[in-house]
Amino acid sequence: MAETRDAPPVTDDDLAVMLGGVVTNSKRSFDELMQGVMNRIEKVPLDDRLAHLFNHVPQNTTEARIDGDETAPDPEFDFFDVLDEDAVVIFDTSGLRTESRRALTLVLLSNLWTALRRRQRLHTKERDLPEDDYQDNATDDLPLVNLYVEEAAEVAASGLMTDLLAKSRGFHLSVTLAMQFPAQVRNTDTEAYAEILNNISTIITGNVAVDSDLEKRLATEDIPPSEVGNRLRALRRGQWFASLPAGFQDREPRPFLLSSAPLPPGHPEGDDPLTETQSLAFEALLDSVKDRTRLDYGLDFLADGQAQSRPSTTVQAPGSKNGSPATETTNTRVDSALPYTKRLPTCIQYNEDAHAIVCTGCESRHDPSPAGLKRGIKCCSSLDRIDRDKIPICEVSLTLSPQEREESEYSDRQLAFLQVVYAAHQGEYDPEWEYDICWDSMLRLQEYVGIESEAVDELVDDDLLRIDCDHPHRLYTVTADGRSEIQVAHREGIAYGHGVGDLGESSLHRVMVEIGRQYVEDAYANDSDSDVVEVVPYYELDDGHRLDVAGLDADGNVQAVVEAERANHDILRAVPEDYDKMAAFDPEDAIWIVKNRDAAHDVLEALNEPPTGDRRVEKEYSRSSPPRAFRLDAPGCSEIHTLGYVRGSLLDLESP
Repeated sequence: MAETRDAPPVTDDDLAVMLGGVVTNSKRSFDELMQGVMNRIEKVPLDDRLAHLFNHVPQNTTEARIDGDETAPDPEFDFFDVLDEDAVVIFDTSGLRTESRRALTLVLLSNLWTALRRRQRLHTKERDLPEDDYQDNATDDLPLVNLYVEEAAEVAASGLMTDLLAKSRGFHLSVTLAMQFPAQVRNTDTEAYAEILNNISTIITGNVAVDSDLEKRLATEDIPPSEVGNRLRALRRGQWFASLPAGFQDREPRPFLLSSAPLPPGHPEGDDPLTETQSLAFEALLDSVKDRTRLDYGLDFLADGQAQSRPSTTVQAPGSKNGSPATETTNTRVDSALPYTKRLPTCIQYNEDAHAIVCTGCESRHDPSPAGLKRGIKCCSSLDRIDRDKIPICEVSLTLSPQEREESEYSDRQLAFLQVVYAAHQGEYDPEWEYDICWDSMLRLQEYVGIESEAVDELVDDDLLRIDCDHPHRLYTVTADGRSEIQVAHREGIAYGHGVGDLGESSLHRVMVEIGRQYVEDAYANDSDSDVVEVVPYYELDDGHRLDVAGLDADGNVQAVVEAERANHDILRAVPEDYDKMAAFDPEDAIWIVKNRDAAHDVLEALNEPPTGDRRVEKEYSRSSPPRAFRLDAPGCSEIHTLGYVRGSLLDLESP
């Protein structure tokens, strides 16, 4: 437009008229308008995030096939696709800052408004109705769309919301605005405030101390505004004052009191909260849904190869020399633990400027990777002479962008620690040299990433990290909130699933399953007298449940099975269910592995006295009896062993 002063062709008639008006302005007005446009547009390429969004055009399945691309189509979401479906769409913007949240909400409302008008136009054409008649007749058989906006005061004072309130009925849209009180909007936009009071037919309000206009809105012939105000101020928590609309030519009903329904089953503050097992399963499923949503509908900001970490910066104090104690280093690298580790063999050192491993004997440089670190050691020394504890992990696969790390309330070290704990839980490190979850304390990970204990305690207090145990060694588990903080993709088939893992399982459970797998491998698969030929961890059943470890014969039948039981507060219900699950296969042996002696007796007592059904195990032992003295012969429980006993005695394993 600036070069030719011709309006570009557009599909929207209103835009065509508007652009035509722009080019017919005087040259001075036109130049000023174009300059304003350029000032606005130039913000886009200067911000990588905006540029990535504006340059992205989703490719649908048909286009992908035409282009010969057999991969899945790009993520995209269109309100128009779900307007007529029986669907619930939830946008959680609570993690955004106020201005970002308001901007995104307005974009979503604008897209919804566009989709509604598009649906209306298509429906009008299909029914061959005149354009001036569509609002009265065209919506009769359209599905109703319900829009619910939480904390609506942030967006209610906008022209878009005013239009939605004024015109929504004609597009078969029901709008519900939830806010603290209507007067929140008055100081920002009196027109929007008037729309809320005059164009909303149903009002349900709790205790509002001061809002004179709301009192007038709810007043009737029998209840003056002053009495309405008194009633609003006297409402208790759980009580609501409701005003409903009347039918055509019917008398307006009197406002009346409502009481909140009881909290539904599963609510943490209700009478029937979720059990710990149900809560873990729910959090894991919710996390899986979030990951699927991000992968199916989200744009990958790092897809075009943007840097995942900021360059490191070294600030040298006046008068100091490189490497001296006076050198103050501010390192913002988050893709490696080497700049921060407190453990390194004396035969190598880390060069921060070059981001390389340096042999202290000949000063040769090597890659800052596990392979490069071992080559650096073998350069002028030997791996046999090195204490394994001195060899740190190298890679930290933290994928948060610099902007996301800045917006997080946690430090880079805390985010990196969450990432390495999750990676250790998933078995991403070389167990021979880097980290073996079955033997190594996670206090070593703390030393490897250079994080202080106080910072770890903060993660635990904020429920991003959970302490599993201190025996046989300290183990942590990253919670669902922690995984959300570092945005890891906890996907089925990769993080959990058949042969991979359980939803929401702890690090301790993972250790017990691995030791159980090794035990079945050693005692059954390697025994010529046993029918077991294959050992499968996390063996998935037809009903979606899993056996922690299953020893299968040549026909695929379960002959030996292991249950790794953490024995939490849900033990009375969970243990009998796990027993029944194993007993259904009538295995040769059903082995329980628990954390310690107390847990073994808790399991046995739950089988002796289950809350429902018959006793699963008849034999009883005093709590002073060691689990290895148990002599059990029940279909779902033939042995109960502690983790330490299986690892150290039955398998006779030694620390690597």
